[in-house]
Amino acid sequence: MPSCFRTSKKNWPVKKIRRAAIEQALMVIIGQANIKCSRELFTEALPLYREHPKLSFIDCYCLCLYVPRHRRISG
Repeated sequence: MPSCFRTSKKNWPVKKIRRAAIEQALMVIIGQANIKCSRELFTEALPLYREHPKLSFIDCYCLCLYVPRHRRISG
């Protein structure tokens, strides 16, 4: 692994950002016309991410990719 990828936790300051704030920021970003992304998937994945703190955003995004909307279980 290149040395630029090897870091210790000491090198990175950690800030606790609320998931709701992350969701709001990402919605502003994906709302821009020049950003190419699957807005429907993001708008489905972000609420899951906000509501389930043990899941990463990638987990929520993959769930939305894999499970059709009508079969997804909420809660």
